[in-house]
Order: sequence, then structure tokens, then C-alpha cells
Amino acid sequence: MAYAADEYFAVVPTQNTPQVTTPWWSGFAKITEESRSVAHLGDWVTVDYCPLNDRVAAAILLPGDMPYEYTKVSTTRNNVRFIDKTIEIEEFHKDILGSLKDDAARDELFRADVVINATASRHVSSALEFYLRQWPKHHPPIASMAVGHRADTAVMTLAQSEVPGIVHDLDRRLKIAFANSPSGEPFLDEFWPDHAALNRLFQPEPGCSAPTFVGSAADMAILSARMLNVLSEWLDEGYSNYARGFGMRVLQRPNVVAIVPHEAEFRWTADEVSDDLQRGYQIRLSPTAKAQMLTWMKKSERNCGRDVETGGILFGQIDDFLKVVWVTEASGPPPESTASRHGFVCGTRGVASMNAELAARTRGAVSFIGMWHTHPGSIPCPSPTDRAAMHKLLGSPDFGGRQFLMLIVGGYAATPTIAGSLFKRDE
Repeated sequence: MAYAADEYFAVVPTQNTPQVTTPWWSGFAKITEESRSVAHLGDWVTVDYCPLNDRVAAAILLPGDMPYEYTKVSTTRNNVRFIDKTIEIEEFHKDILGSLKDDAARDELFRADVVINATASRHVSSALEFYLRQWPKHHPPIASMAVGHRADTAVMTLAQSEVPGIVHDLDRRLKIAFANSPSGEPFLDEFWPDHAALNRLFQPEPGCSAPTFVGSAADMAILSARMLNVLSEWLDEGYSNYARGFGMRVLQRPNVVAIVPHEAEFRWTADEVSDDLQRGYQIRLSPTAKAQMLTWMKKSERNCGRDVETGGILFGQIDDFLKVVWVTEASGPPPESTASRHGFVCGTRGVASMNAELAARTRGAVSFIGMWHTHPGSIPCPSPTDRAAMHKLLGSPDFGGRQFLMLIVGGYAATPTIAGSLFKRDE
């Protein structure tokens, strides 16, 4: 069983949303059991994506004597029927953003074994993230696929219900993974380019069509087939407690020696999720950042005693639209910090250089967002001293930020309780 929906917004790249284009079968795919023989995945339905109209010329991709002009949803239907005429396919031309807003329509959309999102749309990415941000969450696996501007590079993520985050979150994770990989620069340059590179996308009809790729049906077949095969392997493995990321490059000319790997694959465990009850932001603490904080806590307990506070700097990202705070990395106390049983005063020496290095390496995905400290043997709730410090900091002309995350670790390293509060300058 398959269905489709239309989405009428242009692609607008952001810091963590890849500057990408859609594969030729554009849209969502809803997969059920009946068509498993077609793509080794299931039976599927599509969601159309087109900025202003839903008509596309599909002559190269359509087999036999099919008409030249179809919606992308109808094109996918016809291609699947050409493979196996017994597959039952049902089209639904709906506004995907409107469907995500409505509980009943959203339930209908996700009444599937697998959803394939190939819209490459910032609006769809943000909507999926926003309407599925509740934790715990329930949805089928959501695979998001996109290709580069010359149809020689592709990326894919797989969101699972047991791991926080959908498209926007996993795009960010993939970006950071490539930033930390010695072979990741080609993917960063393609999907998260600097401003000077944004003119590489092909604009076929200014004002009537979103920027797209330059490439042949053969190029797209290579990328799409490989991504579907990798997705099939992921689903067959059945590890629902991991989110996944994948990137691939097809060289224009064959090389005798492969200098840079042509494929990269990543998997991520769940962030620890908590809520800032004051402002309603969701805080996603990465396993790496949590481990870094607990390591510094253990060191402080060992060297200074269990009841002496410690702390450090937090790096990540804050999205005010999604109301999500990502805590990606945590440092220990800067050199001139002071710690005692009565409090922790965080120093600033070296923080600017750490921030500059992280922001440059991750192309803006990770930067300074606040600080953490401990309340040994107590609850992780801001004290009057903590609140007074925030009021002083955010009221100072020397602090250039608009907001500041204070993460507090209560208890001890062996039994930590972590909670966060986001303070804003306009409070």
C-alpha cells in the first residue's frame, strides 16, 4: 500500500541542513510487507515535493509507452507497477506539512513499516523534527536521502523511535561525524559548503523550481540503488537502538589507488533527554558530553574530595524554533577556576580558543552554549547563587550571547542526576 503528499515550499539551506537536491523518485515512501520483492524493503507509497507545481517531465525514467509528463508521485507509481503489476498502490496528494500538524493525518502517514524522505526540504526536515520531538516518541524508521549538485555524492540518515531526533538532528550528527573524520571534507564541501560555494546548484526555472542537480538517470540509479541496498541492510540488522548515517561518492574517473574512501558509515546511540521546565526547551545530552563531565567529576572526587564542586564549559547548539538544545561536548574547569565545598567559579582562560576551534572544525554545528557544575550530594536545581550569577552575566556588556545553558549534575559521579536550565538575556 502506498500514498503520497504534495509540499509547496522552496529549499532553504541552514547551518545544519545539507545544501542538497532530491533523487528522481522524490518524496516519501510508505513501505509495507507486500512489495518486499521489489526493493528488499516492503511495499511503498510516495510524497511529492515541488515548490510551485507538481508537474515534472519524466521521459528518461518512464519505461515503455508511458506519457511524458506526470507528477513525481505518479511517476513512482508507474515505475513500481512496471516492476510488478500486482503491487497495490494508492496515491494521496496532500500537503505534507499540514498532515504533520494534524494528529490523525500524521498517524495515517506513519502507518507504515518504513518512511523514505527524499524531499531535501528544510521545511519538511524542521516539521518532522518539531512534531516528533516529544520523548519518548513513536514512529516507523524514517530514512532521509539526498544527492549532491553533480549527482556524484549522496548522504542518508535513518531515524529510529528509540533514538531522539529525526532529519534535522541526524543531519547535524552526520555533519559533525564528517567534521571529525579524516576523509570527511569532500562531504562537508558538498553538503555544508561555505557561502561562496552556494552558486553551484543548477537553477532550471528561477522562481518556479527549486535548485537541483546536474546529472543523468544513470548517475541517479547508482546513488539511489546503493542507498536502498544500505538501507535494506540496516533494516535487516534490526538494531532499533541506533540511528544511522551514510555517505558515498562516485568518482568521475576511475583511480588506480583510492586516496579517500568512497563510502562512510556511522551509527549513534541515544542522547539523554531532559526538559527545561522554565522555557520548554528539550535538552539532548550526548553520551560523549556526559562521559566527559563524569570523568571530571571522578577526578575531582579523587583529588579534592566528594563534597567539593567542579564544573566546566559546554559546547553544542541551541535551536530556538525547534526549542532544542544539543549538548555535544563538555570541558573540564578552565585553568583559573576556583572550587570548594561552597561553590564553583568557572574561569574563562582558553575558552575562546576552544570555541573557535570547534566552530571552525564543525562549520558552526558546535560552539559555546554555557557551563556545567556539580551540586555534590544534592539535587540539580539552580541555587540562589546560581541565579544571581546568571543575572549578572547576562546583564554584563562583556557577554555577547543572548542565552546561556546552565547544566547541573547532582549527587555524585557514581549516581549522577542531571538537569539543565536555559537563561535568556531578556529575562
